[in-house]
Amino acid sequence: MGNIGKSPNAYRERQDDDPEATIVLTTRDCRDLLRRAIEAARRQTVPVEIMVMDDNSANGTAEMMEREFPDISYHRTNRSKGLCFHRNSGIALAQTEIVFPLGDDSVLESPETVAQTLREFEDPLVGAVTIPSINLSRTDTVPGAAPDGHAQQAPFSAAHAVRRAAFFKAGGYRESSFHMGEGTDLCIRMRRLGLLVKRGAADPIRRYRPQVPASFVAEVSGCAGSGGAVVS
Repeated sequence: MGNIGKSPNAYRERQDDDPEATIVLTTRDCRDLLRRAIEAARRQTVPVEIMVMDDNSANGTAEMMEREFPDISYHRTNRSKGLCFHRNSGIALAQTEIVFPLGDDSVLESPETVAQTLREFEDPLVGAVTIPSINLSRTDTVPGAAPDGHAQQAPFSAAHAVRRAAFFKAGGYRESSFHMGEGTDLCIRMRRLGLLVKRGAADPIRRYRPQVPASFVAEVSGCAGSGGAVVS
């Protein structure tokens, strides 16, 4: 595997105020949800880099970013290229080894979620960690949660974190997916490389609109159940 467990940035001596993770928020025409997601990301207990990747929003998102969040890295295309394109671009730009590619509807309401998820990457073969999520537009439960409280795999494309080196070794998200099933596909390609996709047990992300059809939960569960490459 070589140095799959570390990105080039990881070899630089770390400073106390350096970000420990990057949160990439993809957005399109959801200014108010984005504001809430940014504010929650800022409350994490570990320092994070926050990056907003805008898929040609036309509802004042750019003006909000300039006015309210001038310190946050903001990138906008002048035509829609799809959220997979923007996730790939954001992960490429990230300055940390671990990246959280999230949508503008994904709110880190617990300040501990990033720190808890980072601990799941101790094994250098872990390429991705799923994060429990509560989809408030459908139900107030954690998808796939086990009775004993140990988090099971949530819909992969909805909430997860990735190791940059492993992510790009696996080829990143297929941009032809646009924004449907890209996580399941990435999971399969990581498994084929011998990488692990781990079921995380962090405090759940709360999601305020549906993005992934329920059918994809079954697809990811199938990925998790074969080959033993998804671990708890």
